[in-house]
Amino acid sequence: MNERADFKGKTALVTGAASGMGKETALLLGSEGCTVLIADVNADRLHETSKRLDEMGVINKEYHVDLARADKVERMADSIIEEFGGLDILVNAAGVTMMGDLVDVPLEEWRRVMGVNFWGTLHTIHFLLPSMVAQKRGSIVNVVSGAGLFGLFSTGPYTASKFAVMGLSETIYDEVREHNIRVTAYCPGDTATPIFDKMKIYTWDPDKLRKVINSGFKLTSPEVQAQRIIKAIERGRALETADLFTVACYNLKRFCPPLFRLLSRLGRAAFNRYVK
Repeated sequence: MNERADFKGKTALVTGAASGMGKETALLLGSEGCTVLIADVNADRLHETSKRLDEMGVINKEYHVDLARADKVERMADSIIEEFGGLDILVNAAGVTMMGDLVDVPLEEWRRVMGVNFWGTLHTIHFLLPSMVAQKRGSIVNVVSGAGLFGLFSTGPYTASKFAVMGLSETIYDEVREHNIRVTAYCPGDTATPIFDKMKIYTWDPDKLRKVINSGFKLTSPEVQAQRIIKAIERGRALETADLFTVACYNLKRFCPPLFRLLSRLGRAAFNRYVK
């Protein structure tokens, strides 16, 4: 892909860059001419992304960091500001998921999911947004989910975390426009990333559930999602999604809530029949 003037020479931080959507977004931003900073808790796979960027001739730096830890993210932010002067682009792509009914999910799972999905997103914004405000420019893309637009059964911690990120994105959207900073909540839909392989499963039979996901879900490639994230950065809209299922469910919930609830109950009944 040819370099664009909008990206060449910019500095971008991508979280969750050890694999999946985050990794592909980091590589694509590098191919567009960005200096790419990458962060993840998985040091080995993060280093693989860094090596790929090195091979491409992209200036990059890796940060092995637990985003749920405010002190660790603050240290990373201080390092970025000191070495690079700040950020032009922040892509919060780190995330974890799970499945299970509320009665079966321990509180520790809530803390784990909220820690990465919500607190991790808030931490990077909290510590890096002031530098964007100071330089009067910037783009933030928070990778949310359809679960940030409508509730999904048996995903309490995940859905709650994504609702929180959606609320955060909407809240700061107007706050930072006067500083020439754009905030986008990107809802990608189901993506073929390691997030499903590593998710914890309660209530449902793990083998049956993974079989259903692998055979019954239409998963978009992380490469395609990375291209859409780049477009989201360019457009700077408050909400972006190209996933038809997400759009359909969101509009159904808005304009015909009873039908949405009926379909949700039918979906859960099917899970009870085939996945337990």
